[in-house]
Parts: sequence; C-alpha cells; structure tokens
Amino acid sequence: MQKKNKFILTFILFCSIAVSFAQETYLYNDDGTSRLHLFEVEQVAFLSSQQNYVTAVEADGKFSRYKYDENMHLLSKVVWKDNQNEPIISSVTDYFYVAGYETPSSSVQQTYYENGTLKTVVRTEYNSFFKPISEAFYSFPLQTQDKELGEEKFNFQDSSRLIEEIFYTYNTKNLLTEKKNISYTEGKISVSKTIYQTPGNERGGYEYYFEDVLQKKISYSEEGDYTETVYFSGGQSIVAVYIDDCLVEEIYYMNEKELRRTKY
Repeated sequence: MQKKNKFILTFILFCSIAVSFAQETYLYNDDGTSRLHLFEVEQVAFLSSQQNYVTAVEADGKFSRYKYDENMHLLSKVVWKDNQNEPIISSVTDYFYVAGYETPSSSVQQTYYENGTLKTVVRTEYNSFFKPISEAFYSFPLQTQDKELGEEKFNFQDSSRLIEEIFYTYNTKNLLTEKKNISYTEGKISVSKTIYQTPGNERGGYEYYFEDVLQKKISYSEEGDYTETVYFSGGQSIVAVYIDDCLVEEIYYMNEKELRRTKY
C-alpha cells in the first residue's frame, strides 16, 4: 500500500507542477505515443509494461488507475480518494471475459470504508454489447478492525448480505425496454418494475409498477412537455401536467372520473 501511495503522490505532484506552466500540455514517448495529458483539472498518464497497459487519471480530487491486457481489454479499475491528505482506496472493480469476446461478460466492484474494510460488493453481468443485464448488490456493516485490500473473502452464494438485484431487458436493437428491481430488506422481498414506452429513452415515457400494481405513468409530447399520473388505492389518481418542466395543472380522478382541476 505504501508503494502505491508514493506512486500516487508522485504522480499528482508532477501533474500539479506541469499544469502550472500550461493550461493544456501533452508529453510523448520516444516513439511518438502519448505519455501524459494535462488539461485544466484533469491529468492523464499512460504507462506500460511487457504484458499490461495502465492509464492513470487524476480529477476532482480522485485518482483512478485503469489496467488493460496486451489486447487493450480492460482488466481492472482502482479509485483512490484523499482522506486528510492520505490517499485511501475507495473502490476496486475487476472485469472478466469469456474466450473469444472483446467485451467483459461480468465485473465485480468492491467499495471500502475509510478504515479499509469492505463496504459493498456489486456483481454485474453484461451482454455482448457491454450493457448490464443483471446487477446484485451486497452490503457490509462498518467493521472496527483494519483490513488490507484483498484480505476480505466474499462468497457470492451467501445471500444474507444481498440487499438488491436489478435485471435489464433489451429489444432486438439492444435498447432498454424494462428494468426490474428486487429489494431484500429485513427479510422482506419487494419487486418493482419500470417499462419504457420508448425503448432506450426514459424521456420517451415509462410506467412504474410495484408488486405488479401500476403506481406511476409518465407520458411525453412531441414538444417535450409531459404528464405524470400517480395512482392510489381505491381508484384515485392525480394527473400532473408539466410545460417546460413547470407544473401548470393537476387533475384529480376517482375511478377515471374527473373530480376537480387545479391550475398553477
């Protein structure tokens, strides 16, 4: 960890000195390939070894390291953040591939508390277009003991820490048509679902269901204005009309019969 921190501090210090001389700076290797790019608040360094390539990025107070194999397949991403002038690891994401495919088939992201103990684990499965088809979220309580990165062993078969799963459905054009959320809270399971009226575009409208009951519906006009309908038990519903993102009218219904209107 100390070697990593020294590398981070050296990199950030070098970037800070270089950026003070120019708003945008490029440094190159002897073969003409880019080695360092400095631009305003973002600094990017390109490193390589015999087997792997590494991109290091510093921006917005965070330092990220991306590791690639010789075929430029993304293998991992590590993010550090500053904690009282001491860089600490915020998250680590590892990517996994199926032979013959150029994009990852899955990834595992681990986030950490400031004392270095495991906070969350997110396991994501992807389709061949590198779009998520499922995500599983696991949560861990704050531990008082200090653990180094990699010491925490996690068994995905242990569902006791599973708090949420998300499943994505796409059409033949690989556009998102449906998102299903399963929440696990204190032993209770709840299911919600969002169906998109225009695949791949939330601004095209959607319907939201909770436990298979329609709760909300958003419908957009060609001009970008929209209506939001909220459904309540007992047949009540309210339609809110928005123009230029401003609420202009609310219409109250009982069993689809209009009761009253309120204009704003």
